[in-house]
Amino acid sequence: MEHPFSLEMESDGASLEQELQAWKKSRSFNIPWRQLNLMASLCFGLASFVLPSGVNDWVDWLLYALMAMSFYAWYTGRRAKKKS
Repeated sequence: MEHPFSLEMESDGASLEQELQAWKKSRSFNIPWRQLNLMASLCFGLASFVLPSGVNDWVDWLLYALMAMSFYAWYTGRRAKKKS
């Protein structure tokens, strides 16, 4: 018993393109920037307490600056979401 087998593809290129776009859109991943900014702020703040004093003398102000910048980014993102 033989089964007919055809290698021809349908000429439905537009729907294939639309299906590919829908598949790509469904697989998109948004990075949770607000949560990452908050965690970065907390980690930079904790690092200023946890590091040994010899290292902390060198990077203390850098850690404070990074903590302030990430906290500001988290706070502005939080306010922007409340307004919209």
